[in-house]
Amino acid sequence: MRIKTAFTLMEILIVLVIMSILATVTIPAYNKILQKARDREAITNLRLIQAAQRIYHQDTGFYYPPGATESVVTNINNNLHLFLNNSRWDYSITGAAGTFNAEAIRRAPTDGYGNYWIDENATTEPTCVGTCP
Repeated sequence: MRIKTAFTLMEILIVLVIMSILATVTIPAYNKILQKARDREAITNLRLIQAAQRIYHQDTGFYYPPGATESVVTNINNNLHLFLNNSRWDYSITGAAGTFNAEAIRRAPTDGYGNYWIDENATTEPTCVGTCP
């Protein structure tokens, strides 16, 4: 004689309830980790811009772009010899005689964060301004 085994409706409902509780707990944590990773991307790229600006300043005597603002990533990449990807961030650099400002502005945030990072000059660490995590 063969015994059939199957899950009851109650067992399936209990498993679904447990899975939904786990999802409720893990999804916000996952979103927070994703936000931190995206912020690290902006910080890393601003540090690359900072290092490239130092080299550019040594070669030319001024920061890029001299007395102007550049927000076209292709131009920033070509002039500072970088390879920035602007899929999540829009970058902008304003050059002056002895300093520069670099911004990474979050493009179309879907998680409620619209923060951006600013590198005030060639010596400071990038900081978050706006809605920060």
